[in-house]
Amino acid sequence: MLLYKNSNSVGQRKSNSKICRTGYSNQRYAFKNDLMAVYITLD
Repeated sequence: MLLYKNSNSVGQRKSNSKICRTGYSNQRYAFKNDLMAVYITLD
């Protein structure tokens, strides 16, 4: 749960910086990548 929380907050920061330039669609991709990172770490 902590791993997921940390990844989520990192994703929020990444997406916030991207929103200004590219928009909302990339926010979803950034979040997806963070979830993948969690799965890889757990694996």
